[in-house]
Amino acid sequence: MKQIISFALIAILNIHEMQAQVVQTNMVGRRNTRMVLVRSQSSFVFNYQARVNLETSNLKNAGKSLNEAVCALKQKWSASGVTEAAQTIYNATAPQILSSQLQCGCSLDAAAEGLKEVFNYTVDHTVAAIKAVGRTATEAARVAYELYGVSEYISITSLQMAGYSAGQVTAAIKNYFELGSNRAIVLLKAAGFTVTAIAGQMKAMYNLTGNIVADRLLAAGYTVKQVMSALKDGYNAQAQNATQWMKEADAGATEIAKGLKDIYGATVSAIAIAMKSANFTAKQVARALMEGTNASASATAKALKEAYTLSAEAMAAALQFAGATATETGEVLKSMFDLGGKAMATALRSAGYTAEATGDVLQSVLNMAADAIDDAIKILG
Repeated sequence: MKQIISFALIAILNIHEMQAQVVQTNMVGRRNTRMVLVRSQSSFVFNYQARVNLETSNLKNAGKSLNEAVCALKQKWSASGVTEAAQTIYNATAPQILSSQLQCGCSLDAAAEGLKEVFNYTVDHTVAAIKAVGRTATEAARVAYELYGVSEYISITSLQMAGYSAGQVTAAIKNYFELGSNRAIVLLKAAGFTVTAIAGQMKAMYNLTGNIVADRLLAAGYTVKQVMSALKDGYNAQAQNATQWMKEADAGATEIAKGLKDIYGATVSAIAIAMKSANFTAKQVARALMEGTNASASATAKALKEAYTLSAEAMAAALQFAGATATETGEVLKSMFDLGGKAMATALRSAGYTAEATGDVLQSVLNMAADAIDDAIKILG
C-alpha cells in the first residue's frame, strides 16, 4: 500500500512537470502567453509541495516522528513547505508544527510565516501559538508587527488576548517598540490591562515615581479614585503619600477626599490631617470634606481643629467657603470657641455672611434680644 502511494505521488509529479513547460510556439497574442505563465507558476508551486509531501510521507513510513521529520525536511525545504507537509502527512496542529520547527532550528519568523500561509492564521492566532510554545511577548510583538504589518495597538492587544502578563507586554513595548511611559500607559489601557497592573509596571519597568505615574494616569483618562487605588496597590502608598502625589498631579481636593474615604477608608479627621500634610489650606479641606465626604459642618470643624490651629474667624471663613450656613457656622463657633454676641458677629461678618444672616444666628443660637443684636451688628458697620 505504501508503495502504491509513493508511485501515485511520483505520477502526479511527472504530470505537473509536463504542465509546467511554457511553450510559446504557435501562441498568438500576449494574453495567451500570460495565461501559460500563470499556469506554469501554479504548477511549479504544486510540484514543489508535492515533492515535500512525498519526502515527508517516506519519512513517516520509515517510522520517523514529527520532530525527526521536520528536522530532516528543514535542511532542503522552506518552512512553509514543511508546515504544509506536516499538516497533510502527519495531521499535526499548528502549535505542534511550530514547536517542532523551532526545536529544529527554524527561525521564529519563517515558522510563523508558515502558519500564516498554510493555516491562514490571523495575527491573533499566530501570537497565541507563539505564546503556547513558550516564546516571549517581545518576540511575539515583533512577528505581529513585522509579519502582519499591524499597528502597535493591535500588536499589544494580541499579546494581551494571548495571555501575556502586563509585565511581559510592557517589556515588549519598551524593548521592541522602544516607546516611553506615556505611550505605554495608553496602549496598556487600550489593551484592557487594569490601572493597578499598569501602575505596577510603570514602577517596575520605567522607574516612575508616585507623583509622575499619578500625573500620567490622570492624563490617560483615569479618574482620581482609580489612580489612588492604583497607587495604593501598585506602589503600596499610604494615604498621606497618595494625597501628596495626587496634589502634585493637580488632582482636585474634593476628589482626593473622596478617594481617601473610599479607597483608604479614612475618617474625616484622618482626611483633614493627610490633606494638611500635603499643604492644602483649611478652606480647601473644609470644602473637600463637606462636598467629597458629605461631612456635616460640625464634623468638618472638629476635623479642621485636629489638623490646623485656627482662630474663630479662620474657622468661620473655612466653613463659609465650604458652603455651611450661617446658623451651622454659628453653632460651631458657640460650641468650639464659646463666643459671645459681639465676637460671634465679628467672626460671621468677617467670614462673609450678611448682616441679616448674622442677626438671625445671634437670635437663634445665642438667644440675644433684638436691641442687643442691633448693637452688636452696628458696631461692625
